[in-house]
Order: sequence, then structure tokens, then C-alpha cells
Amino acid sequence: MANYLTETPLTLRDKLFNYIYGQTGNRTMAKNVAGDMSGNLSLFDLTGIPLGEEAGILTGEGLATGNIGNAGAGLGLLALGTLDPLKVGKPIVNVIKEPIKKTIKKIAGAPYGILSKADENKAINQYVKTVEKGIAGADWYDKGGKQILKLSGDNPEMANKFAENLATTSAGTGVAPNTVFSIKGHNQIMAGDPIATGRFPKTMGKQIDEIYNTNQYTSGQKRIPFADQIAVGGGFYSKEAGQANRAVHDIWDGRAWGYTDPNGKPITRGFTPVEHKWMDTQMDKVIDQLNKNKVGGKTNWTPGQAQAASWTGAKIDAGAVNPSNAAYSYAEALPENYAYQSREAIPGKQAGHMKGIIDAPEDVRRAYDKEVTGILYDTQGRDKISQGVGLLTDEAIPTTGYFEGQFNPSMQSRVAVGRETGSPYIDESSRKLLNATEGSYGLLTAQDAAAWHTLAPNKVALKNSDIAELSLGNTLSTDQAKRLSEINKKLVDKYNLDYEPLAVIGSDKGVRLLNTAGQGSEFSKNFASEINAISKELGGEVRLGTGSSNYFEMSDYVKNINPESKSKIITSLDNTLPGLASKMNELDTKFAKEYGYDLSPVIMTVRKAISTDGLKGLTALIASGAVPAAIADEITPLLERQDKQNLK
Repeated sequence: MANYLTETPLTLRDKLFNYIYGQTGNRTMAKNVAGDMSGNLSLFDLTGIPLGEEAGILTGEGLATGNIGNAGAGLGLLALGTLDPLKVGKPIVNVIKEPIKKTIKKIAGAPYGILSKADENKAINQYVKTVEKGIAGADWYDKGGKQILKLSGDNPEMANKFAENLATTSAGTGVAPNTVFSIKGHNQIMAGDPIATGRFPKTMGKQIDEIYNTNQYTSGQKRIPFADQIAVGGGFYSKEAGQANRAVHDIWDGRAWGYTDPNGKPITRGFTPVEHKWMDTQMDKVIDQLNKNKVGGKTNWTPGQAQAASWTGAKIDAGAVNPSNAAYSYAEALPENYAYQSREAIPGKQAGHMKGIIDAPEDVRRAYDKEVTGILYDTQGRDKISQGVGLLTDEAIPTTGYFEGQFNPSMQSRVAVGRETGSPYIDESSRKLLNATEGSYGLLTAQDAAAWHTLAPNKVALKNSDIAELSLGNTLSTDQAKRLSEINKKLVDKYNLDYEPLAVIGSDKGVRLLNTAGQGSEFSKNFASEINAISKELGGEVRLGTGSSNYFEMSDYVKNINPESKSKIITSLDNTLPGLASKMNELDTKFAKEYGYDLSPVIMTVRKAISTDGLKGLTALIASGAVPAAIADEITPLLERQDKQNLK
């Protein structure tokens, strides 16, 4: 206890608080009035009779009428000097004398007004009440941590790096912008681009670079436990000298403990080491009380869970969040930033590969799709190509593919992408990674075209909406896809178009419809009304928005693998594609033999070159003239750049 109490000279605010509290017993009034008066002393004449008269009048009238504000102000004025033995309520002459010089026992690091063990117990009880109010947010770190581990391919090292990335960009931001900042920084790292993200792009970019490339992490009383609590919640905490035993003391946690600024207003600054220590000590007692009382039916509370619940409760108290959405976490924020990569397994018509399978019975096509899924996705349904380049990858959605009148089983691979600051459109590094993975997938599976898109969470004007999502209660079925095909054909006639104006893409909620007619067209002007008409027929709530997208055909696959190539993406693909290419050749050989399908020598040769020696294998293939000009024209410049890099 001796180390816990320190002899501290009284500040003006301390003097005011102690006197008013001692006279009234009203802690809240004492704290508020002391703060207000110590911050506004310029309003008073501190040299003589006017002050004394004001003190007496305010105090006497306040106590007589029950106006505790006036009483407190008067008592505060009296406390500014030594107190003559005069009756409260009468004018006081020359009340200001020598300043008070005595000292008091003050608990180091505690908020104003916490002067004893009893005060600490009251603070703990109040904190527990805040935890109870925000108990819906108790699993905030658990939910977010598990989602991060899942998107990291169950790789604890990658998950830890992203958690530290989030901690770095979390300062002064809400969950949503914090998530976007960190995804952007992560993808810049994976693309080999300069890192610039967060509220302070240069500084935070340097810190993120250190996290990923030097395994160093800038320390901080808040940031380290923040990253560690995410890791604990997600089940990937493994640091020998971490701070998993500490809660995260941000301003909301501090407010739950009763910290204020000098004027008695909610605190907005960070905390000193001694304040962090005080809160750490009290948190141990909070945990004991929560477990003893089985709050929320739990007996295994952790510091992270208690702080997350108090954070939620404090924000509810302050009116900063809607109680129904107070527990919003990374588990919800990350999916809001997914790009969808449209994937079919059945080869396209133009490739001339596996001829006959497009018209095969549905059970045969589904069997082939299942085999391709087993090669190109992991056991949790995550796309291996996207994982290979470092994208944060969630499980893909099985749905119905619809392209040029064909309906086939398909997958929508989902990966996290960043956005340009204040924009609904994705950043350049995320775009490069999406183009690279889509081009690679199209090349390996002999697709006629590849595509990806995003639906940004940003709200946009209705006239700028070009993407719609219909919540159907299930992902897109074959029957629903066929009905949308019929609607598309009617829209072609209605607006005299040369192509179907809606790209139809199954989603986890139902279906997304992308406007392909382009801004300024008559269809685009009526996009929202046409979508509403479709929703009335198919049912489901409509969400209109905008985002980014890309569509490219076979001749552009390799160009989109990395048009402005930096070696990191190419190196990642070289480490990922060879094994996949080999297995795809084995699968197609098996199906061709069983069902009599014709294999394309070009596709089989391209895959073999990739499986043998990656991009260098394709270099030799192009030199031999075995690759069609449409592909060779696009791939040659990329490979020449890679050869030059390899020679350095």
C-alpha cells in the first residue's frame, strides 16, 4: 500500500473538490463544480470584497433554495482561500488570504475524487455496471480475432501481423475506417508497393512495414494489449513476452473508470503510465467480481472481454452508438470490404478445351466442379490462388454461374480489399492483386473471361448507383438465375441494347446485379427503378450502391496477372501455380478418358510449362511458338521483365 499512495501537492482543482465534497458530501457536484471553476477563474475578482460577497450570496441562497449548483459555486469560491470562522451565507470580507499549502494522501494514477480504498470500490462497482450494460460487446475481441485467423488461412503468424496492423491504424478511428486502413496497408505489403495508409500515412506506413518485414512492432501502452487481445480472442496468441494479461485502456475505457479533463468533461487524451497501472490493478478486481457474480452466466471472464463490454457500455451511455449496433466488430467490418471473384470450373467455349462438357448432364458437370474445387480451394473453401498472393481470404460461396446463356455451378471467392481514402473505389494495390488472381484462375481453368467486383459500404446518391444486391434468403438458385436471364433479354429489347445490361452474380445474401450499360445510358438512368421492379417479382430487400469491377477475356489474362509487375506478385504466383497446374492436367486427363472429351493441346501445354518451371517455363514455351499469338502478345513483355529481374 505504501507504493500505492503518494504525497502529492494539492492542485487548485484538488482544493476545490476536497472542500466542496467535505461540505456537501455530494461527490458528483464536487467534481463538476471544481472542474468548471478551476477552468474559469478569470470570471471572478480574486482580490477582495466582490468575491467574498459572491461566495456568501451564492452559498447561502443555494443552500436555502436547494440549488446545489449555486451552493457548490459559492463553496468553491470560499475554498480558494483560508476560511475565516464566518457563517456561511453572509458577505465575507478579504476572504482570499494565503493559499492552502497542506498535502493529502492521493492515490497515484486514479481519476479525480478517488482518494481512498472505499472510493476505489465504488469505481469498481460502477465499472461492473458499465460492463453489464455493454455485455453484448463482451466477445468483441473473440469474434474479430476468429475472423482474422480464418481470413489468414489459419496461419497464426499472418494473423498476428494483421492484428498488429489493426492496432497501428486504430488510433482515433472507428472500427470501419480502421479496418479499411489496415486492409489497404496489408495489400500494399502483399503487392510489394510502398505503404501509405491510416490517419498518418507516412508514419503508420513505416510502422506497418516494420511489422511485416522486420517482425518489429512499435510499443505502446494501448497498442500492444490491443493486438494481443485480438490474438487471445482469436486463439492465435503465442508471444512469450506479450501483454495478454492487460486490458486496452483507450479513452472509452478511461471514461468508464471516471477519468475527466480539468473541466470535468469526458477525457479525450491518452493515459500516463501510472494511470495505466492503476487501471490494470483495478481490472484484476473487476474480473474477480464478474466471475464471482457470474455476470452474463460466465465464470471465466478475461481482461479483454471485460474491457470490450465496458467500452460498449460507455459508448451507449454517451449516446455514441445505437445499442442495437454497439457490438459492431472486425467480424462485421471485414466482410463489408470483400471483393467477389467470379469463378466457374467448366471450361469456356472459346478455349476449345474439354469439348462436350458444357452440354454434359448436370450431375457430370457438378462432379467436375467438385473435383476442381478440391484442387483450387482448401478444406475450408478458401481460394488457394488468392491465399498464395497474400490476400485475406474467406470461404467461397457456392452458387449458380450465369454467363452468355449458360448456367453452371460456380463459386464466388471472397477476399478483403482496401479503398482509396474517402472513396468507394478500391486502392491500386488491391486492384493489382485481384487482377493477378483472376487472370491466373482463368488461365488454369480455361475460362473465356474473368471478372471481379466490389460493393462498397459507402452510401452514394441514388443516381450514382450501379450495383444492387437483393437479399433473397438464400444464394442464387438455378431457377432464379434462369428467370433473371429472361428479364435481361427483355431489358435488351426495351432499351435497344446489343448486350444484356445486368451481370448476374450470386452472393451470400442472394444475388448482385451489376449495371454493364455504362453511365449516361438510358438504362443507367432507370437502373434503380428496374431493380425495384425485379425485387417485387423475386422478393427480398434491395441495397443499392457502387464500387469497383473488372472484366477481361482470355487474351488479357496474363496482362492482368500483373501489368506493372513488381516481383513480389510474380514470386507469389510462382510459389502457388505450379502445383495447381499439374493437378488440373491430371484431372482433365482423367475426365477426358472417362467421358471422351477432347483436350486442348495449348491449354495442356501451358499448364505443363507452369507446373514445370513457373513463368520461366512459359518463356521457353513462347519462344518455341507453341502458344497462340493472342496469349503470347500479352505474356511476352511480362516475362521479359521477370527475366531481367532474375538476372540482377
